[in-house]
Amino acid sequence: MGKSKTNNNVLHNFLSTIGNNLYTLRIARKQSLKTVAKAVKMSSARLSKMEKGASPYCRIITLYRLSKYYNVKLKDIASGKKGKTQAS
Repeated sequence: MGKSKTNNNVLHNFLSTIGNNLYTLRIARKQSLKTVAKAVKMSSARLSKMEKGASPYCRIITLYRLSKYYNVKLKDIASGKKGKTQAS
């Protein structure tokens, strides 16, 4: 496998992890896409794409706002560790 393909796979896995964690946080708190998106100043369509790991435009400021909204550490949104993004 070429270096470019490997890098693409790593990026895809990273974005998928972030997306899964964001989805888990939102569902555990029984929040709608629209409610969360409005609170962090983004479109619900973009948040949906982020949750699906389909948005390569994952800005750090957006992740920061989401971490503050959900009251979790930014590193927990980006990590693949179980339990860190569960509802409090």
